[in-house]
Amino acid sequence: MVEIFGWQHLLYVVVALTLGFLGYMMIYKRLKTEEELYKLIRILSAVLLFLIVFNRITVVLLLENGHWIRFLPYSYCGISSLAISIGGLIFKKDHPWFHATIFVGFVGATLTLIYPDFLVQDDSFFFLPTITGLLHHTMMLFLIIVMIGTQYVKPDMKKYYLLPIGIMGYLTVGIFLIAKLGYPDAMYIYEPALPGSIFDFIGFGYLLFPTHFIYLWLWGKYKDRLGLMNIDNSTKIYYNNLV
Repeated sequence: MVEIFGWQHLLYVVVALTLGFLGYMMIYKRLKTEEELYKLIRILSAVLLFLIVFNRITVVLLLENGHWIRFLPYSYCGISSLAISIGGLIFKKDHPWFHATIFVGFVGATLTLIYPDFLVQDDSFFFLPTITGLLHHTMMLFLIIVMIGTQYVKPDMKKYYLLPIGIMGYLTVGIFLIAKLGYPDAMYIYEPALPGSIFDFIGFGYLLFPTHFIYLWLWGKYKDRLGLMNIDNSTKIYYNNLV
């Protein structure tokens, strides 16, 4: 039986963190130009988009009895994976889109890796909705870290207002899924993420808004000590298909 904090879960976390660290260090040592940065972000975004779409397909086929109306993700993490991957493919660096989504994605992915409540939905750790769910959360977390570490996205207190705008977007999607597509719940509007906890959409607001403020304040104060990557942008790269 697969268990949260069981050996399979803990082994996955150790392997994911190890590979993520090695991958980031390789990028840190080898990434030199803005052109390489754009290519890297687009590749990682394409992988993330594949993983979230594959996850939703397996959920529909194996958990939702083939009801394709349930294809769209309905959680903060699922919407974040979809939004960040699409943003990485079509938007230029430091676009407001990222500031409205990546902090939600970071918190959601981190909490999910620590406590993946969907892990117990099947006896097999490699049940497709389970393993693809873990993979898209892991990939999203890695992509966000790479975006910030390469300064593709630059956190700034002046852009704090974009998080509330992003949250309104999440809630709008959630209301649409419930009211128009018949989802029983979305974005934890009716039920908290963990039964009996405060983590419904209001509870997440209490968590996200002050935490994000503190994070941005600390970032502004200590970012110069973090050894962020300095990408050569002496030759400007323009992609006509990016906005």
